[in-house]
Amino acid sequence: MNLKSIEKYLPSSDKLVILRMDLDVPDNDNSRLLKSVPTFNHLVSNGGRVAIIGHKGRPKGEGYKEEFSLKKVYADFMLMVNPVDSIFIENFNKITDNQVMFFENLRFWPGEESNDNSFMKELIIRANAFVNDAPAVAHREHASVMLHEEFPETTYYGYSFIKEFGKLGEIYDKIQKPVLYFLGGKKEDKLKNLPKFLKVADNIFIGGKLPQFVDKSEEIDSRVYVSELNAEGYDLSEKDIAKAKEMIERSKTIIVVGAPGWFENEEYKKGTESVANALMENTESIVIFAGGDTGASFKKFGVQGENIVAVSGGGATLEYLASGKLPAVQS
Repeated sequence: MNLKSIEKYLPSSDKLVILRMDLDVPDNDNSRLLKSVPTFNHLVSNGGRVAIIGHKGRPKGEGYKEEFSLKKVYADFMLMVNPVDSIFIENFNKITDNQVMFFENLRFWPGEESNDNSFMKELIIRANAFVNDAPAVAHREHASVMLHEEFPETTYYGYSFIKEFGKLGEIYDKIQKPVLYFLGGKKEDKLKNLPKFLKVADNIFIGGKLPQFVDKSEEIDSRVYVSELNAEGYDLSEKDIAKAKEMIERSKTIIVVGAPGWFENEEYKKGTESVANALMENTESIVIFAGGDTGASFKKFGVQGENIVAVSGGGATLEYLASGKLPAVQS
């Protein structure tokens, strides 16, 4: 994967760079912000000017909603870095001379998800370069992710992005068959890409809340197992657990995106714990945990080993391992 590092970008006070970060952080967990601190520090060195953009949650382009505002994320991030002249900006029509401009949630504008960047044109025309340090959304053809098209000669990638996908590039070259995609969690959009995943995966296990979104009236590929779930729908059934163990045992590469059940609740942790134990026992396979929540769920049960790799972007990992390409990366 050809990624131009920000090491090649020389900051100065007369240049403005747009920095796309992973700002969709859960409450009381700013680990994603911390990953971008080195990138930010490089960009503000020598008085460099930076415009930070990102999103939080899914406000669906319907305008301002307080619960999705980035004001607190802005305050938290500025406490992590050395003091600089910064300002939080709620509208892209207001461009200032501050060293750091931190913009409101991109998804308040419908153009973000429809890949129409006209809502931030005032910023784009004033910028000299674009830096992508948001690996978690690298698979989305959204306006902020595709800004490399506006800056074909001056697009760079941050330290976090390069670390994430440099690692994935190595994994991509080492994938061995049979390949198992283990899909869980609650994000329904994973199911939309099943045909694409099946071009790479030998088998797919569907757990978490996802079975509730599967249309049982449609024919399902024989390589896809859809969990029955327990009576309450919060965990795998005994039959599901047995099937998961069997599929894990005969796989050489296992890509896990999302937890199998509501593992935070003692009553419904059995499925996740059972899968965790099965993964630990299969020491001959490459195991990839994709997505912050995925890693946290299995870390709770002590899953670790030299054959296990954790990466932050669940959807981006699936996209890259399925096709070897990402919308965020210039072709």
